[in-house]
Amino acid sequence: MSLLDDVSIVVTPNGYKAGELYAVVPVPTEGSEEVTNGDFANGSDDWTTTPTGVTFSGGFANFTSGQDTFIIQTFLTVGKRYKISVDYNITSIISGYFGTNGTSENNVSLAGLTGSGTLTDYIIAGTTSLIFRSSNFNGSITNVSVKEYTAADMDVTRATAATRVDEAGLVNYAEIIGSEEVTNGDFSNGFTDWTENGDSITIVDGAARINRVSTTTYIQQNVLTSGKTYLVEFDVLDKVDNSGTFTVRLGSNYVYDVVTYEGTKFSKLITAANIDFRVYSSSNNGVIYIDNISVKEVTRDNVPRIDYTGGGCPHILAEPQRTNLIPYSEGFSQWSNSGFETSNYSVSPDGTQNASRYLFTGSGQSSQILTSVSSGIEVSGSLYIKGVSGETIQIASGGADELFTLTSDWKRYDSTRTALNSSFNINTYGGATARDIQVWGAQLEIGSFPTSYIPTSGSTVTRNQDQFSRDGIGSLINSTEGCVFGEGNFAESNSSSYNYFLSLSDGTANNRLEIRQSVSNLQFLWRVATYQSEISTSGLDVSSNFKFAVSYSSANIKFYVNGNLIGTISSPTLWTANTLNRLAFDDGAGGNRLSGKVKQLQVYKTALTDTQLAALTS
Repeated sequence: MSLLDDVSIVVTPNGYKAGELYAVVPVPTEGSEEVTNGDFANGSDDWTTTPTGVTFSGGFANFTSGQDTFIIQTFLTVGKRYKISVDYNITSIISGYFGTNGTSENNVSLAGLTGSGTLTDYIIAGTTSLIFRSSNFNGSITNVSVKEYTAADMDVTRATAATRVDEAGLVNYAEIIGSEEVTNGDFSNGFTDWTENGDSITIVDGAARINRVSTTTYIQQNVLTSGKTYLVEFDVLDKVDNSGTFTVRLGSNYVYDVVTYEGTKFSKLITAANIDFRVYSSSNNGVIYIDNISVKEVTRDNVPRIDYTGGGCPHILAEPQRTNLIPYSEGFSQWSNSGFETSNYSVSPDGTQNASRYLFTGSGQSSQILTSVSSGIEVSGSLYIKGVSGETIQIASGGADELFTLTSDWKRYDSTRTALNSSFNINTYGGATARDIQVWGAQLEIGSFPTSYIPTSGSTVTRNQDQFSRDGIGSLINSTEGCVFGEGNFAESNSSSYNYFLSLSDGTANNRLEIRQSVSNLQFLWRVATYQSEISTSGLDVSSNFKFAVSYSSANIKFYVNGNLIGTISSPTLWTANTLNRLAFDDGAGGNRLSGKVKQLQVYKTALTDTQLAALTS
């Protein structure tokens, strides 16, 4: 029998969307309908109403403001995940809300909605009852549907943007690019779909020519949603009069200067303040030719990071919250420079021409920027440098110097030190000869190890912690017998606090199976109401890639790492059936989240043999 015949969950660096990392196994499935009389065709049959105040007519449950009213059916299983949908027709919500009560991870609520439509959400049952509660609500609902939903896709939370290394080896943001919002952006149909305003707007050789004489002149499409972020791009083919000012506007309050040199591309991430997208001239006598306008929605928050650092197979990147304390991570012209600095000199590790050149002509020259770090704090500094192979350069993170030997390729150099002061320096040292280097992506962060690059452009920037979890999957986890397998590594080889690779749990600290880093060891332990026992490795570099598997049954628990049996526990106390229902990269209760990389994860509903465990982890 193939191992995959009995695997219930497989998570790899696979597909994703904002807020979700897709599992390979299982394929998401919906169960049968759980609600009886969800269309209210039989009036109030099968529903309990308390207190009175809701009426049933014409296939609707009708709620009236001024009363706190519930309708209830009892059929849910606590801890299971369900897909719920309901058709609504809202007259008004005077105050309060209308929605489910006590059953939802994302409370299904109609508050803030108007008119009619269908609302769909996913809930983790916290009670056996499905409850719709009205608080000062005028409106009706029908076609209530609740089905068990089985999927191991992991919820991802990180309400900030974050970078990764992509499959081409470039440093960029993990993002999801939407479809094209602009119609006829290449002007192949003239100005069809565009609104024109002003003095002189024509098509010349397939491009839009914008010329203001006396009146603000622009082309516009109303394609945006206020508050959303868009990537705006177009080609600047020519600018006849450089005294003219040309700008891009996304809504009434957001105005951005256009790059106005011939043969360049305008490319900028912009948040919309209104529905209108405009390119316009706000000064007289300027003429510009533009083509190939593109506007696409960009989502960066909560997008899982599939990272290719080091090449080869990708991994899922999870990191703690960190702040880049350097306000200009790429703008080295803003630093205090005693060497010659040239901005936008070469192509940087992000694939664009924004790296700076430093020409140090002798010893003791430096480039420095001050930060907000205090002396005595442990900090990690990092910088991408490209130079002459074999030459050396000195980086001072918080004033603590370290010498690095350069290569002719881009490389990220890092150093963890106790800060002596608030500065970050790039410098030659006493006796050194001239240095000609290229730099990009400076970072100084409080912490005992460096994390992925956080770009800044005038202020410090914080990247939130990555969180991965999936609740309500008790049907995919066998609490009385099974196996969990994983591959990856931790962010540092020696940690002063517990760092959890993964856990199976009931969402509490009382019942959980854990794989974690304890100082420099990889450790398995489990709790059934209270702590039971543990097995730990020794002599393993947990910052390098490892494979582990834990097989558990009433007969024994076996812990394998990299093909070797680490330890066995006979006749262990295990959980009762249907206890474990959560998989996460944390301690099982939402704490001590992973700092590291995950290449693959598998959960089995049966215990595996020694031969299988050795083969799986080799």
